[in-house]
Amino acid sequence: MSKCQISITFDRSDRIYYGGETVRGTVRLLVDEQTKSNGVKLTHRWKTHGRGNSDSGLPDEIILVEPRILQAGEQLEFPFAITSPSHPVTYRGHLVYIDHYVRVDVDVPWAKNPCAEEEYELRPGIRPELFTGERSKVVSLTAQTAETSVGPIGKIILGSILALLLVAVAMTALFLLPIILIVVGFIWVRKKALKSRLGEVEVSVTHVVVAPTEDWTFGIRFTPRKSFVVNSIYAELIAEESATSGSGTNKTTHKHKVLTEKHILREGGLLDPEALVDEKITITFPATNSYSFELSDNSLKWTINFCIDIPSFPDWTHTESLQVVPLEFLGEQARLPNTSAVSSPTALSGSATLPFDRVPAFSPSGVVAPKTTAVQGMSPPALPPDEHWSVSSENTPPESIEELLSLLESAGRNSAQRNLILEAAANEVYDITVVVDRISTSFGITDAAPEFSNGKTVIGQIAGTQRPIEVVAPESMNSELESFRRGDTWQSSVTITGWDSLYNRLRGAVLE
Repeated sequence: MSKCQISITFDRSDRIYYGGETVRGTVRLLVDEQTKSNGVKLTHRWKTHGRGNSDSGLPDEIILVEPRILQAGEQLEFPFAITSPSHPVTYRGHLVYIDHYVRVDVDVPWAKNPCAEEEYELRPGIRPELFTGERSKVVSLTAQTAETSVGPIGKIILGSILALLLVAVAMTALFLLPIILIVVGFIWVRKKALKSRLGEVEVSVTHVVVAPTEDWTFGIRFTPRKSFVVNSIYAELIAEESATSGSGTNKTTHKHKVLTEKHILREGGLLDPEALVDEKITITFPATNSYSFELSDNSLKWTINFCIDIPSFPDWTHTESLQVVPLEFLGEQARLPNTSAVSSPTALSGSATLPFDRVPAFSPSGVVAPKTTAVQGMSPPALPPDEHWSVSSENTPPESIEELLSLLESAGRNSAQRNLILEAAANEVYDITVVVDRISTSFGITDAAPEFSNGKTVIGQIAGTQRPIEVVAPESMNSELESFRRGDTWQSSVTITGWDSLYNRLRGAVLE
């Protein structure tokens, strides 16, 4: 029978807190029998559980009771206040779980310590100090994990083992040298063969630090040196959990793909020599709370894998590592919770936080067309008071494409005002003449209706202006559009469907 009964309660019944907030609660201790104690300690930390070995953060300890005799029948109550960390947030995955705990231990000499442990849910709040708003490289957060200290004798032993391993590897390499040379030679030949066909291949992503639901652009560019056929050119977005259990010869690594999305950059066909292939796609990044983390034995990694699929020939592949973080971690969009005012998750409904029960489920693996995803609870950006355009019953949509372009010109970089103008024009039909730059397939590039998914996209400039535009056309017009070449003029009636922020151009769809 335990010598003490311990209970831990939080000041919020739902136990939901945001990074940087103060987690408050009360510890109650009922002593059943007289007990000599070396003290009562409260420990606050995060740790993983699941298929892999447990990783944990640095503990934050508070002494509640100094060493003394605890008397039978004594009832003690201790309020506590601890600051929640900014990272990692709570994660409940398939192989890995990350939870935050408050634990209380009564240190009883030469006996099992009475203890109690309760968890709370941590959601994104204040951004970690390591995030400065820079998005061109992955930020390492592994320094926040707990490390096991090794004494001098342990360091000597580890050094001796490492030296023996290096000797063993060097001796083994002599025997494996022919095999190594064959493998290296194969890789070199494969690389030369691909380069002889493809030339230099460039891939691009707007940034490698990405937040859910934001627009994100990636692409591929190369000039073929020879004429050849491709099955397709695509990019695959992958999120994968990894959990390692055991050690040494008993080490086992388990993997599980949380998400797989395949986006077609160009469908199959013949590539002509010296004809530039330049394909880009803008998607709405999946709405998810599966943020990147990489711990000692547990990780969740995001990558985008590019592939040029060539029949009866080695495929060209390239992988870019990504870091998916909450919107709150990015530059000026970061939000520091008002700890004095926030008492429940609904008090933060004006922020971009996506609570766990409001994040849409992943779509099944496969080919996914980009889509527009609204962030629930996010307030629309406010317009500056001196701007003249607003949507009201008194506003009339632009009557011509020239008037629409003039309004967009006045909006400049004000994306909120631009969106209002485009919304007002969305139901109108405009006659346009386009000076064709190129015509490409629309598969995997548009979020328009199904009849457009196998059609063509006309990219060019509106005649008489310097304003670029892209227009999707239905599959029924494929034969007609295939006869157009660069510099030709193409006339059509279109509806306005949006704005391509990457290329700063209008988007439209042919009205059938």
